[in-house]
Amino acid sequence: MNWVPIYPVMMNREMMDFVESLKKHIRGNKMKNKIKIKTFVIMVSRTFPAYHPQKGKYTDFIELIQLGLDRDIKFNNRKIHTFRGNFPLWKKRIDEVLAGNAVIVLKYHTLGRYVKGNKQVEFARLDKDSGVGVQEAIYQSEFEQPYDGMAIKCEGGIFRDFPFYMTAENDGLSQRDFRDWFEKGKYNLTEPMACIHFTSFRYGRTTLPTPK
Repeated sequence: MNWVPIYPVMMNREMMDFVESLKKHIRGNKMKNKIKIKTFVIMVSRTFPAYHPQKGKYTDFIELIQLGLDRDIKFNNRKIHTFRGNFPLWKKRIDEVLAGNAVIVLKYHTLGRYVKGNKQVEFARLDKDSGVGVQEAIYQSEFEQPYDGMAIKCEGGIFRDFPFYMTAENDGLSQRDFRDWFEKGKYNLTEPMACIHFTSFRYGRTTLPTPK
């Protein structure tokens, strides 16, 4: 009686299944590689701007941000956020980061924006797992509002008032330098600002520190 061993056939089928599985895996990786991650750059000032009373002096922002990003260091003097104009734009960008479609890159100029030979240096990169976030903020001057500080939208969509000494400290500045930065600069303080957080800290989740 003639017969054909089935073992080689079984091996062939197993091999075919393995090859098909491998093809699916490769196709899946190719699809992932086609998804381009966007990069949103935030330039960080190494020195105070020309309009500021401290013009030309070092801000130490780079070091203060790095201290803030190091979760093992408990240090009050650090920079854990930045305030920028155009809240709707930054809200959209941060939403893209949190969705895993973009990253925030922090950079500084080595010599100055318009100086020959200047380079941009990246010193931090924030993805969806970094704690990055954004809160809507309104700058309130004592000359225009009954409260002297920042009104920041907290959880539940409720605006809460925070004194300048607190927002300044978390921004790596003294209260006076913080106010001069925005009040003497070309900022439209009548429009909502974006408080862009570099860490998981959010206003409304913590108690106020004691003023220095």
